[in-house]
Amino acid sequence: MVSDDPIVTQALAFIQDHCGEEIGVEAVLDHLGVSRRKLEARMKESIGQLPYTAITRARIERAKNLLAKSESGMVEVAKACGVAPKQFYVFFRRATGMTPGQYRRRLARHAAEKACEKPGCVTGGLSASA
Repeated sequence: MVSDDPIVTQALAFIQDHCGEEIGVEAVLDHLGVSRRKLEARMKESIGQLPYTAITRARIERAKNLLAKSESGMVEVAKACGVAPKQFYVFFRRATGMTPGQYRRRLARHAAEKACEKPGCVTGGLSASA
């Protein structure tokens, strides 16, 4: 997400750099040295999101990336996203509509289907080109 507002740009960069930690809006405010009201107003005007939403989205994107590109367990993924392991399942499902395991299986299934779009792929005795 890009913004013309330098405060919003700094906030988003800080969030991106620290979304793997257990940060909250207060950490962003402390880093920038601005009030909550000022940051919320400028982010809402510039990108249509509040700071908390930006933090949540950064964590979800990080989780999706880790689930897609690593074989790390859910506890490791949760910790790498700054979310308590016991809350990760609910956090991820609330944001994406599926559990982390469902997301990972869906990606694997999609990758397998993509691979079988190539000529000569055989699935269940039938080639994909047939």
